[in-house]
Amino acid sequence: MKNLNLENFGVQEMNAKEMRNENGGNWFYGWVIEGLIDAATDWDGAVASFNRGVKAAK
Repeated sequence: MKNLNLENFGVQEMNAKEMRNENGGNWFYGWVIEGLIDAATDWDGAVASFNRGVKAAK
């Protein structure tokens, strides 16, 4: 079986920073921003959901 030399195809090794950037990196910040946008566009719905969660936790 032949070994495939990927360097012949221009493939290079990635460092950890490049991997983080390619794999989505800072998903948490996107999640927080999305939550803020959702709350801003439907404030009453966000408050109602929060209140339902508080009541369910009791």
